[in-house]
Amino acid sequence: MYLLCVHIVGHRPYKCTVCSRSFGSNSVLKAHMRTHTGSKNFQCTKCSAAFSTNGSLQRHMAAHMAGHQCPLCPESFRTMQLVERHIKVQHSHTGSEGVYYQLYLLLVNFYI
Repeated sequence: MYLLCVHIVGHRPYKCTVCSRSFGSNSVLKAHMRTHTGSKNFQCTKCSAAFSTNGSLQRHMAAHMAGHQCPLCPESFRTMQLVERHIKVQHSHTGSEGVYYQLYLLLVNFYI
């Protein structure tokens, strides 16, 4: 069955009972089912984040290894654009509307 799934494009005999999406292997279907159950067995060792697949955890861990750290908390990101988005979402609600983001922009412009 495996060779059939691998070599015939579009052959997906394993169907999700929740959303009817089909997969080429039972293991991929099992990983997909965790998205419906909310089961997050893959825990980050550096923060409290948890994920339903190992691949998602690995992408997340890459951010911890990145060189762009938020100036307001210990989070780090792959790009400065992701740092700016993080600050807008996570830190703009504290105090005045967007005060931390505005302060961040002032600091960035000052040091450029």
